[in-house]
Amino acid sequence: MYPYKILIILAICLLSLNVTRAEVTFKEAVEALKEHASVVSLEKSSQSLREKGEVEGSWGDPQLSLAFKNFPRDTLARDETPMTGIELGLAQKIALTPKYSRKKMTWDSYGDAEAFAARDQNRELLKNLWLLLINEKLIREKTNVLKGNLNSINKILKTSKRLYANGRGTQQAVLDFQIRKTEIETEIRSLEFEKEQINDQLTYLIGEKAKAFDFNSTPWKKLRSSHTSGDDFKEKVLEAKVQAKEYQHQAMQLNMVPDIHFQVGYTKRSNIDNRGDFVSAMVSFPLPFSSSKYAGKAQAYYEKESVKKSLETYKTFKENELKSLKTQLSRVTYELHILETKTIRFAENSQKITSKSYALGNLSYSDLLQSDLKLQELYLRKINFQTAMDKVNLSLKYLKGEKLNE
Repeated sequence: MYPYKILIILAICLLSLNVTRAEVTFKEAVEALKEHASVVSLEKSSQSLREKGEVEGSWGDPQLSLAFKNFPRDTLARDETPMTGIELGLAQKIALTPKYSRKKMTWDSYGDAEAFAARDQNRELLKNLWLLLINEKLIREKTNVLKGNLNSINKILKTSKRLYANGRGTQQAVLDFQIRKTEIETEIRSLEFEKEQINDQLTYLIGEKAKAFDFNSTPWKKLRSSHTSGDDFKEKVLEAKVQAKEYQHQAMQLNMVPDIHFQVGYTKRSNIDNRGDFVSAMVSFPLPFSSSKYAGKAQAYYEKESVKKSLETYKTFKENELKSLKTQLSRVTYELHILETKTIRFAENSQKITSKSYALGNLSYSDLLQSDLKLQELYLRKINFQTAMDKVNLSLKYLKGEKLNE
């Protein structure tokens, strides 16, 4: 049996190693977000727009023609009249302005905008990942507070039962503490349901890897580090669209000069009149008198101005939002400092004194219950302040274009 025991131990060790390796860290989750369907879709769209630029920037293919000219209707002979012949022609559209290069540059810029949108979508998903982690930490810390409070209630309930048995307490006190115990257990269970919802949302972001996600790998220090400006891809998207509209407007202006269609031909004859074969050349172009060209140029101008205003509006919003977030961060930081250094300390001392007095029978159970509820409320408020700080820090980093993946 001894060799079998060794094999069992080795199997358990290998299983443990596999479980450890199966854990997904924060960095691995970040890499998984790069392959998210919404990001890949925008990347493919960007490539498609650039290919469209190749199409729009082309003069088009030359046209080869073969014409049978002036054959007699009755005989179809090619040697009865001097005008009969077979013409081989070659035609090509020629642009007199660089409007086609502007069209290509237009769609290249749209492709750039879509590529920036893909990177912005990746940052949006990363922001959502951070929000899930912040909320998970909030639930975990709230659960710890409630479990600590549950332990305290169990001790108080034990004391209440002892006082009631000795005739120094009331049955109502025992019932109220049992009700309070049930309320805490319900709150803990409710938080467990919220945790399950977070796991479901995490699965949407990183797939089945969410089941093995290691929440302890979250780089919280990075979230709370100093804020430095980086790449704001929302702004870059709008800038690329402004550039695209500028090129489009230039193309529509250049479109007022029409393209020419140049054609050359070589006609093979039977040489009845000893004049040899014929050659020909033709140039044609449309006259730019239609209202569509003028309306198209005006439309391109107004579209350009519209996107410029969108960019200006976003920059103004960003500037004001950054100021608001910084003010909010200062307020939350101050309130948290007061709560930690003063309010909670006073409440903890008060709760200790109240608990001792109740155990000695010098205070009513309602005083102790109120003291316990107040302390729990303060602990939960502290957690909410810390969560608010994390969310404001996240919003600041996201809005300033700072990296969120380190």
